[in-house]
Amino acid sequence: MTEDSVAVGKKMKDTPFYSSRILKNYIEFLRKNRPEVNIDNLLARAEITSYQIEDGGFWFTQNDIERFHDILLQETKDETIPREVGRYAPLSRSAGIVSQYALGFILPEIVYTLLEKITPHLDRGHIWKARKLEKNKIEVETIPKPGVIEKPYQCENRLGTLEGISMLFTSEYAHIEHPACIHKGGNSCVYIITMEQPPFFFWKRVRNFTSVIGLFLCIALFMVLPVIYWIPFTLCYALAVAFLSLYSMKLENTHLTENIKSHSDSADSLLNQINQMYRSAILIHEVGQTTSRMMESRTLLKHVMTVMEKRLDFDRGMIMLSNPESTRLIYSAGYGYNPEHEEYLSGIEFHLDNPLSRGPLKEAFQQQKPILVDDVTKIEDTLSQRSRDFAKRMGAKSFICVPIVFERESLGVLLVDNVRSKKMFSQSEINLLMGIATHVAISIKNAMSYQKILESEERFRSLSENAPDIIYTLDVKGAFMYINPAWSSILGHDHEEVIGRYFIDFVRKEDIKSFIQLFKQIRDEKRTLKNQIGIILHKDGSERFFNMSGAPNFDLEGNVVGAVGIFKDITESKKLASQFYQAQKMEAVGTLAGGIAHDFNNLLMGIQGYTSLMLFDTGSDHPHYEKLKRIEDQVMSAADLTRQLLGFARGGRYETRSTDLNELVERTTSMFERTKKEISIDRRYGENLWPTEVDRGQIEQVLLNLYVNAWQAMPGGGKIFVETTNVKLDGELVKPYGVREGRYVSLSVKDTGVGMDARTQERIFEPFFTTKEMSRGTGLGLASAYGIIKNHQGIITVDSEVGEGSTFTIYLPVSEQRVESEEEIVGKTVRGKETILLVDDEETVLEVTVKLLEVLGYRVLVARTGHEAVEVYRFLRNEIDLVILDMIMPGMGGEATFDILKFISPKVKVLLSSGYSVEGDSEKMLERGCHGFVQKPYNLEALSKKVREVLDRSN
Repeated sequence: MTEDSVAVGKKMKDTPFYSSRILKNYIEFLRKNRPEVNIDNLLARAEITSYQIEDGGFWFTQNDIERFHDILLQETKDETIPREVGRYAPLSRSAGIVSQYALGFILPEIVYTLLEKITPHLDRGHIWKARKLEKNKIEVETIPKPGVIEKPYQCENRLGTLEGISMLFTSEYAHIEHPACIHKGGNSCVYIITMEQPPFFFWKRVRNFTSVIGLFLCIALFMVLPVIYWIPFTLCYALAVAFLSLYSMKLENTHLTENIKSHSDSADSLLNQINQMYRSAILIHEVGQTTSRMMESRTLLKHVMTVMEKRLDFDRGMIMLSNPESTRLIYSAGYGYNPEHEEYLSGIEFHLDNPLSRGPLKEAFQQQKPILVDDVTKIEDTLSQRSRDFAKRMGAKSFICVPIVFERESLGVLLVDNVRSKKMFSQSEINLLMGIATHVAISIKNAMSYQKILESEERFRSLSENAPDIIYTLDVKGAFMYINPAWSSILGHDHEEVIGRYFIDFVRKEDIKSFIQLFKQIRDEKRTLKNQIGIILHKDGSERFFNMSGAPNFDLEGNVVGAVGIFKDITESKKLASQFYQAQKMEAVGTLAGGIAHDFNNLLMGIQGYTSLMLFDTGSDHPHYEKLKRIEDQVMSAADLTRQLLGFARGGRYETRSTDLNELVERTTSMFERTKKEISIDRRYGENLWPTEVDRGQIEQVLLNLYVNAWQAMPGGGKIFVETTNVKLDGELVKPYGVREGRYVSLSVKDTGVGMDARTQERIFEPFFTTKEMSRGTGLGLASAYGIIKNHQGIITVDSEVGEGSTFTIYLPVSEQRVESEEEIVGKTVRGKETILLVDDEETVLEVTVKLLEVLGYRVLVARTGHEAVEVYRFLRNEIDLVILDMIMPGMGGEATFDILKFISPKVKVLLSSGYSVEGDSEKMLERGCHGFVQKPYNLEALSKKVREVLDRSN
């Protein structure tokens, strides 16, 4: 057997093929002939409910039938039951409508030949064929449909049924031959049926034969016998024929009377079934009308009770529903109760979670099965006290309680009882109530679902109305059908200005084609689009960036009726991201610039050092003296250039003090104003300005760079606006710049110059980037300003429009220290005789610095690495008065070397030297005990002052 055939067979075993009447025949047979079988237990083990059995429109699968038969065989140990049930089936109550249909044809052979029309009402898994072979002999063939695999006992059941049909007409089972069987290798089951004639058929045949023979004999004797003899003979013959006719008619009438009597119960059952179906149809129709109009549970249940009171023959009825946690049963609606009972019911609850609570309501709810009680007194011992009190208070004597179940979930119970009528309840009434309960369950669930839909719509409406993002729907042509209020707050248009207009009416012309393509992907290709970045125009014409999503909007039939989605405004976040990217880029460029400045300073150190040595030995009247001075001046200019690079590299704070920024700005502004008469400066200083911790010289440099930049942007003259104020910056604003939130002092410089475009603004702080002619600038002014401000843990931004001028804004963190007054520190050039350990990995720097120190009179020891410096100092520490330590060295750097020297001798004096500035590690080392810092390149005078300053400082 192939895998496909196995799969088909498995699928067919789960397909409903067999009418519930087949199993109902079994149940009737067992109740009548095998009372020892516990029907309820049998059905429970077979996972079949009595409601399925009683439902004439229910169909079972092959798996259901097999499970039922296997458990039945376990219970009875009798393998002949299927055939016995088959023989019983034509006479059973459940076959009433079929047997009535069969009896309408009177003759059994006609019934057999019409089986192929009758059996589809019972068996959908087989094709039945019948043909008459001869008088009282019929051939019936059953052919299983493709994929249907039945068991042998089902063939036995069919065989018994074919035998039993004969009992509808005779008192004998039909004789059946079974020459072919699917369970013995055949493709179908073939049954040859031979039926015995009823007795009246024989006597009717004798009567007819006697009549014909007698007629011819009378004619012949008339020609031979005298009339006197012929007349008596003829009279005797007539009497005999009359006797035979009367006798055969009596037998026929007796047979028919017995058949009619034996099927009177079926007729009654059929009439009851018709009446029940009619009542159910009318009831369900009216309940259906009620539920189709009402979606509020309480109102719905009251109307259901009204319909039941009108259509059903019960004195009272009620519905009790469980709470959402299924821990209580609560009265919801009822009919037939007096005001006292109504008041009592409205205040009572039945506990479902209490193990001590017992009663038919709880049992029906939890076990999901109907309960019929003909006499409440018979079950009093099984009830809890609360249930007994309830029955007594309500005056209940007999009742039916059925569960209200939806998809195996118990929702409540439906209870009816009679207090005036003494009629007995029946199974048909249970079935009817189960049908009503099912319909009520569906209606309740629909009402609950409708309520959830309303709540969901309300939640969506609330969510949509308060959502910070734009939520929209478009029709199939791309016109807006819905927008939430966020559109107005973000893009400025009123609701009426958007609804009915096309999406492309709100985008840039150059983007229309691409947006149309995206919409076609959603509408025509049914694609869901996410994270599409696009621009929508604000009402004022400005552009706003959005992260867009869209999905097809379907109707109930699955047709695309438009699109639905969200526009998330990312204009500010995109701006912040751009700022963050710019900050990262500037950080990377700054690192490169710092490295270049360091190496360049080392080169300048060699030039500066040798120039200083030559000037030391050259008098002012020497012909090369002025040339050497010019070389020294050029070296200092180059050093200034590297200082600007180091400033951009966030390495340029030398000396910070708490400062009143208003005083510093005014001093610098006045100095610049005196040199540029064509520029007027408007000052707006904030009152009670908070102090800031700054390197005053460097902030002056920043201001001068900004003023020069403004002056160059206004070639025909103009105006500069300078303003200071106190501000507080929150986390969102400072996040892209990597600084802390809190209090800042703001300094803005605004000019009325030519302004800048967006591309220029993105690069304005990059080193060597300039829009000026080569002769008018190096491109380091704004770069160094950027580095200096970043080094002060501040922020510098630019805002500009072409033709509208530019505004540079600086934010400097507030200092908690009091403002310090400025003091000029004056040093002097001196010589010495102490021993100095010079540590540097650059050979040129090492060589020239040794000569400079020797010229100044010092004894110099040399170390080219940190390890070498430690070894020299370990052996000669009592002789060494000062260590000049380079910060950047391969292997063991200046910081690690300093730590070891400090460990060897806590009194060691160390002067740090670096091509970088004091910022960073050098500054930390000064705080931890280093005695000074000198930046390369230094000349003889600067070196002598700094060395003498450290040597003369006590520990």
